[in-house]
Amino acid sequence: MTIFSKRASLVPIILITAFLCFSCSSVIGPNLGSESQALLLAQEKGGIVEVETVEICYMPEPLYRLVIGLDSRGERKAVWIDTDVRFVVDLSEGISCSKALEIARNRGFTEPIYIHLIYQPSEGGKVFWRITDAPHEAPRKHEL
Repeated sequence: MTIFSKRASLVPIILITAFLCFSCSSVIGPNLGSESQALLLAQEKGGIVEVETVEICYMPEPLYRLVIGLDSRGERKAVWIDTDVRFVVDLSEGISCSKALEIARNRGFTEPIYIHLIYQPSEGGKVFWRITDAPHEAPRKHEL
């Protein structure tokens, strides 16, 4: 095998690797900072002093990191972040996760129930619980 054939066999591997890297970045999103950046922004601009959870909100668009934690008064807050803080809500302002689950069960949802706190700027900046009883079922919303 010559040096040219060795290089030629590397071309498909390089192209596949480049494609996979691009695909992963487009799934995560070009405007989504790292988790460590999100934590820093949640503390500096969102008022969170103790982080409880960090997750990526895949639905609906746009893509955000959701940081939930306590502020300096011990009250729970949710902060949505892409490359900056986009929205902050005091979780005492709406219904709790347990209340949303109670509503879902009363309306016929079956276990397991999947629940996520969602911020959707395209609907006037509303925050709601996304609740489904199947991983790929369309959500039924209960706004805060």
